[in-house]
Formats: sequence, C-alpha cells, structure tokens
Amino acid sequence: MHFEIAFSGDTAIGFANYAIDLGTIYGLIESGGGCIMEFYIKSEYRRKGYARKMLEMCEAVLIDEGANFLYVTPEPNTGKPFWTAVGYKDTGKIDPDNEQPIYIKSIENTSA
Repeated sequence: MHFEIAFSGDTAIGFANYAIDLGTIYGLIESGGGCIMEFYIKSEYRRKGYARKMLEMCEAVLIDEGANFLYVTPEPNTGKPFWTAVGYKDTGKIDPDNEQPIYIKSIENTSA
C-alpha cells in the first residue's frame, strides 16, 4: 500500500493511495492489477501537468511491483475525462463497493 502527497513548492496540492490488488473485485476483474484507490489534485492545480506527473510515478511503482494491468473507479464529473485521457478504458463493469465504473489500462509495451 502506498500513499503519496504531491507538492508544489511547500504547498500540498494532492495525494494518491494505491496498491497491488491481491484479491479481486468480487470476481469482476482478475487479481494482480495495480489499483489506484484514491487520486486527487486541488482544483486550482489541475490542467497544469501535476496529475499526469503523479500518475506516471504511481504507475511506475505498480509496474515495478508486478502489476499486470492498472485500474481505477473514477467519479463521474472530473474523474472520467482525466482517466480516459490518460489511457484508461471503461470495462462496462461496476464496482459494487463504490458503485463507480471500473476503468482498466493495459500495461503491455509500457516498460522498456
């Protein structure tokens, strides 16, 4: 389990909580994926590259830890556009815990 705080200078501007999923979401997806459970950037720091930079770091850690795919359950308003823009695809499945759609990103060919 990882918890990261993003800073701009001395100001905390966001956070991410993520881990390798050792179980599964009630049989909806395989185990072994990298799950980004929480991901947030303050609104005044959005659309400035901070989220992408933090996401790249989170994804790199999960890939290094053996994730064979990555997934999130984004909230509908600001989350879905961001996750779609960075390559996550809607599976059409819903996480029963938070009733949000499950978006997955393949990590094939993303590591050198």
